[in-house]
Amino acid sequence: MKRHIAGVLALAILALWPAAEATGQTDDLAAAEAKIKGDKEAARPYWQKGAEAYKAGKGGQAVVHFEKAFELYPHWSYQYSIGQAYRRAADYLKAIEAYKRYVELCPKPEALVWLRIGECDIKAYGAKSNDAKKAFEKYLQLEPNGSYAEQARVAINTGVAPCDQDLRDPETLKQAIALFDQANKLANDAKYKDATAAFLQGWEKYKMPTFLKSAAACAKVFDRAKAAELWEQYLKTPGPREGAWDSLAWNYHMMGNYAKACETYERYLKLHPRGTHVSAAYEYVRLYKGPKSAKPTDADWTLSREAITRAEEHFRAKRYQKALEEFQNAEKAVPQRSTGFNIGMCHVRLEHYSDALRRFETMLRERCTAEDGHIRLNAAECCLKMREYDKAAAHVKEFHARYDASAANAQANLAWARQLEADIKKAKKKGGARRPRVPGPEHPRVTAALTRTSGDA
Repeated sequence: MKRHIAGVLALAILALWPAAEATGQTDDLAAAEAKIKGDKEAARPYWQKGAEAYKAGKGGQAVVHFEKAFELYPHWSYQYSIGQAYRRAADYLKAIEAYKRYVELCPKPEALVWLRIGECDIKAYGAKSNDAKKAFEKYLQLEPNGSYAEQARVAINTGVAPCDQDLRDPETLKQAIALFDQANKLANDAKYKDATAAFLQGWEKYKMPTFLKSAAACAKVFDRAKAAELWEQYLKTPGPREGAWDSLAWNYHMMGNYAKACETYERYLKLHPRGTHVSAAYEYVRLYKGPKSAKPTDADWTLSREAITRAEEHFRAKRYQKALEEFQNAEKAVPQRSTGFNIGMCHVRLEHYSDALRRFETMLRERCTAEDGHIRLNAAECCLKMREYDKAAAHVKEFHARYDASAANAQANLAWARQLEADIKKAKKKGGARRPRVPGPEHPRVTAALTRTSGDA
């Protein structure tokens, strides 16, 4: 489980109305502002509406007003405001785009924008983002003794975004991390009830959402109803929570509440139309609401669910052959794309690379989007392990051709693709196969109980 403490404080600094920037403004800024063509006064009421929406926590509405203000009077500070609004709406990729437009337009951008870019990058791509590290380093370069210098250094060293740090009391953050590590150790030792209690203790004491998320991930192993309650509670906390929607929907499915699972997936698709789990979500809704002639019966769903439960238990225990057989039983009852992927991953773990490759390539022929990059890269891994270097390279090349930086897990998959390119080149040079290693990000259906939340930034 990823060690990521999500605090309750957020640095909500909103860009000021452009006229206020004139105080202490340099000649360069004044000259640049004089060249702006637009109606400053006409833009003012839209900015004020945006500021009110922002303060009320309505980031989406604020974006609409700020963009209208920028359309009427294209001042760079509006782009910073747009970035802040997207950040409040938890749309971190668009926030980064707006912040970067502010940097491009402003003759002398504030150093603080690099802190914002860095923390949004962590939120979007995870704690190991190199781009985030570079942004924090840029902030420290401009303001080595700035107000948030210490938070930027902590972010570089720990991957905890500045907005997730308890800025009032660094000792509190240290204590929270220690408690999280203790609970995480219990989870890793398969003491899920004790781990759930420890995570809930952390949630009550520190009100950091990651404790709640981790408690839900543990609870699902022994109490699905409790897990659903905790996921619902977690979804009410600020943030994108993409992986939590999938976890909640699948949790309802495993409880046998298929209608609630379908409803949850529909809500997920509205909020994250390009999310990590859209393929599984669309397919579930299609199967559940499809024509009666093709629609699985409740008995089919139950057979599939029970088989998947057994398969997951076998997979966690590394009994991959038994897991494979149960996933195949589940697929016979209800043919879901995620089950097919899991069958492929079982073949990988059993080192049946040709069978795994056949499964992955079949999935790619049926449908392939930017969100399915991990399937393409798993196929490349299989080719590499079978010494089919040209075919492996072709899969990686196709991945790059379809690459979309805004797709879910884009940065992680891109890093994986680059590693594959290096591995292929090295293997070709040596003229032999390298020692097989486990492929990159796996589908959450087959991972152990605690890794189901990996899709949540």
